Amino acid sequence: SNNLTVIGLYAEDTWTIRKRLTINYGIRWEYWNGTIPAQTSPAGTYVSARSYPEIQGPQWKNVTPRFGFSYDLFGKGKTVIKGSASQYMQGEGAGNLLTAINPLGFSSQTVTWTCPGGGTGTSAAVLAANAACTAAGPTPSQLNLSTSNGFQGGLTTSYDHKAVRPRAWEYSFGVQQQLPLDVVFSVMGWYRKTYDQLGTENLAVPSSAYTPYNILNPLTGKMFPFYVQNTAFKGLQNNLITNSNELDTFYRGIDLDFTRRMTRHWMLLGGVTLGRFNGAWIGDVNTTLLDLNNPNYNLNRTGALTNDAPVIFKLGGTYNIKWGIVLAGNFQHVTGYPVNTVYSVTQAILQTYNPGVTLTQGNQNVYAAPEGSNRLPNVNLMDLRISKIFSIKERYKIQPEFDIYNLFNQGIVNTENTGVTSVISGTPAYTPGTIGNLFLNPVNVYPPRLFKFGMRFDF
Repeated sequence: SNNLTVIGLYAEDTWTIRKRLTINYGIRWEYWNGTIPAQTSPAGTYVSARSYPEIQGPQWKNVTPRFGFSYDLFGKGKTVIKGSASQYMQGEGAGNLLTAINPLGFSSQTVTWTCPGGGTGTSAAVLAANAACTAAGPTPSQLNLSTSNGFQGGLTTSYDHKAVRPRAWEYSFGVQQQLPLDVVFSVMGWYRKTYDQLGTENLAVPSSAYTPYNILNPLTGKMFPFYVQNTAFKGLQNNLITNSNELDTFYRGIDLDFTRRMTRHWMLLGGVTLGRFNGAWIGDVNTTLLDLNNPNYNLNRTGALTNDAPVIFKLGGTYNIKWGIVLAGNFQHVTGYPVNTVYSVTQAILQTYNPGVTLTQGNQNVYAAPEGSNRLPNVNLMDLRISKIFSIKERYKIQPEFDIYNLFNQGIVNTENTGVTSVISGTPAYTPGTIGNLFLNPVNVYPPRLFKFGMRFDF
């Protein structure tokens, strides 16, 4: 188990100057302390009994400022300039950071298992021997531990106590204008950058311990570098969780919004957001820890982040029809989210272009293209609601509601297969430039059109 103590204190104030300038400012102090209590574990098949003293994780004390202002440009309350500058500490949970350094946390490794009397083939003797081995499970003597790349869990991972807490600075600036016909229009620009994200470095295997070779990228048909770990470093693990500027992220965007207040039986609101969210999409403690010293993971590590949507448009409104019937609708358009591209390089693929070279670290995942090179289909969804309120003696109200979700029954793909392969059946097993048939195949789609009837009773 992990112990986590979080204490936060916040002070804020608002200052109005001559009824036109309003300044909001505040400061937050936060204490974050994570520990792993003393633990013991009995002996297992492959390890002896273990005992670990209490482990001190991160112990952070941070002060973060917040500042915002609004200025009534002409003193008539119709044109307001707004802005802000604030710092935020990244939320950290015991389940991510402390679990990563817990020596009794889950960890696994794949090695070669040789079954006595077994092997490949379909003869009755081979099948019977393999079945017997599977039922009995492996014994230590049957495992080739020299094929292990070492355990990468908390047993071989520690925390850099010089590391600082990841943080972000966010800035905004814009204007809000009241227009005729009870319409309020606003334009707001945003910039946000995260700093000091926590990643992991295998100190036992530096970047210099990898030798570059070239293989074919199945997406582009061009050669790209692939790095093979030197045999002298195989299985070595000494992982340190520390800050890395290679994991920074950036958001730049602009919001254009309008609101038409409810008058003459109808209201309308909507807006469009134009923005880009870029940076390292994988490799930090809150995604998936990947060795920063392994150059294979640094290839296309940065790109559009998972929830990057260059265009988001929303429009919603309400119209009071006669006889108390209310019609409401909501439409949204969102650019399809990025799809990453995972390419599993095997011994056979490596040797196709580099005969005789051994893939020391075993099958190695690389990213064949920056995230965002491929995207899911755009999302266009329309929802409707019709309702009516019936009043009974001015005390009770009954409101039947009829909803239609995904009005146009759009079969929008929201998950696709991200695995890329150039390995096909037959001999030779590798065909340059061939993309696996499953790449970008739909895995899941949005729910179809749904009709919903409900009843609300107020008293």
